[in-house]
Amino acid sequence: MNIFRELKNLINESIVYGLSSVISSLVQFFLLPLYTRVFTTEDYGRISLVLATMAFLNIFSGLALDNSAARWFFATSDKTDQKITIASWAWCQWLITLLIGLSLISLSDFIASYLIKDSIITLCLQISGLTLFVSSNQKIITNWLRFQRRAWSTTLFAIFSNILTISLSVLFVLYIGLGVIGVFIAEVIASFCMFVITIAIMKDWLSFKYFSWSRLKEMLVYGFPLIPASLAFWVVNLSDRYVIRLYDNSSEVGLYQVGFMISASITLITSSFQQAWGPFAMSFHQRKDAPKLYATVFYIYCIVTSFLALILCVLAPYILSILAPPEYKDAISVVPFLVFSNIFIGLTYIAAIGLSIAKTTVPIGLGITFAAIANIVLNIILVPYLGKIGAALATLISQSITPIYMFTKAQQLYPIPYPFKKGTLCYLVSGILIYGIYFNWLV
Repeated sequence: MNIFRELKNLINESIVYGLSSVISSLVQFFLLPLYTRVFTTEDYGRISLVLATMAFLNIFSGLALDNSAARWFFATSDKTDQKITIASWAWCQWLITLLIGLSLISLSDFIASYLIKDSIITLCLQISGLTLFVSSNQKIITNWLRFQRRAWSTTLFAIFSNILTISLSVLFVLYIGLGVIGVFIAEVIASFCMFVITIAIMKDWLSFKYFSWSRLKEMLVYGFPLIPASLAFWVVNLSDRYVIRLYDNSSEVGLYQVGFMISASITLITSSFQQAWGPFAMSFHQRKDAPKLYATVFYIYCIVTSFLALILCVLAPYILSILAPPEYKDAISVVPFLVFSNIFIGLTYIAAIGLSIAKTTVPIGLGITFAAIANIVLNIILVPYLGKIGAALATLISQSITPIYMFTKAQQLYPIPYPFKKGTLCYLVSGILIYGIYFNWLV
């Protein structure tokens, strides 16, 4: 195996996947100065709480079948068997999302009473109940394309979906003036359009004749340990919105959300890598030199992301001053913590490859569970005193637990010569420099 050729392939696929993220983020940055002049910080708080609630429900609607589907898809080259995997996953997910969506609609007023008691939240939840079902197809077709390493097709589909959603958001929010509700109306209409497109493209793959109850049971058993892991992942990444709301107000949640959006710029790189990494790594895991390649990718990831974190944190105050009015200035305080949190998510994908090759998902579940417990404890301790900064710090600390634990367990099952000391040094240097810059922000 030519390691440099394989690295070039990984970089090329990451760049292709990254195009959709770049375009989406550029449009989001364009919309941010418009939205921050239409939405108050309380409005952003409402949006953030509803999105966090939907992310929670999506855990149970997916049942971790996307991970199971990848395992069975790559286990064979027989196209009929691959269709059985995809169809079994799709029909199960449609049924579950339909049931959960209808339940959300019927319980929307009750759920809203625990978030922010107003009619806007209730209506947003009801619309999101419809979105839950029609948006389920996007995960199916995106993974189906990724499994076949059709990077350009995956990217073009994502770009079209993002442009459609954002265009409808502009229509309903800025032109028609529906405010917060317009965001969720745009989402459900765009999701329905993509639902229809997916059915047209994958018609044969989604035929009920390929549904297999025995295959579905196997996939559910394999993915079951990842359900609590996904729940724990949600706790680490999104539950802090509820804690901030509990101890403070929706305005603080809104500022946290805007800071989160700025920090998410780093995902232009990390999410592109994550999409390309899984199929890429699994496609040649049986080759003799695979561990060496995995180790090289780890080191490159550490170098690139530590440098980008430094650049983003230096520029963040200027970016925010351009994109948002002065009342959003305090959002910058959470950016450094959330930038590194996003980077650590990417490290978990690298750590997971050894566990996937060893055919075990239990350490993934345990690692994220430990992180979730730490996140809850840290939020309870820090948020009452530090507010949104405490929530961001809790996310950073807990997010670092997962890759550390997963790397430890993976090395026992499938040893890979990762240069851990060099990678750690990259992040320490970057962190120290950012630490100094951060105090200048506060002053």
